[in-house]
Amino acid sequence: MNTITPKNSIVNNFLDFIDKFNIIPLAFSLIISLNLNQLSNSFGKTIISPIINNIFEESNLKLEERTININGIILQYGLFLMNLIQFFFTLLVLYLLYLSYSYLAKEELKIIR
Repeated sequence: MNTITPKNSIVNNFLDFIDKFNIIPLAFSLIISLNLNQLSNSFGKTIISPIINNIFEESNLKLEERTININGIILQYGLFLMNLIQFFFTLLVLYLLYLSYSYLAKEELKIIR
């Protein structure tokens, strides 16, 4: 007679959970996206920000420190622009990764719509 002990049941349920919800590929995707975010932030701060600061040389402020004062309300437009640039750079890199995968695999990724 083959009986399942509670310990084996928990382990089997856990393994079924990992298999059913594709936890391992999800973890890899999360790690890659975190590193891509770090790369995007670094690109923005070390490449894009100095270029923009050179274009607007009238003050010694960095792009992230630029503000507008409207009736006592301080708007940090520079920080917003920096984040916007980083966001679009991240999208660009993801798109290039998608194109590379499509080219190498000779098929399009199935994207849920």
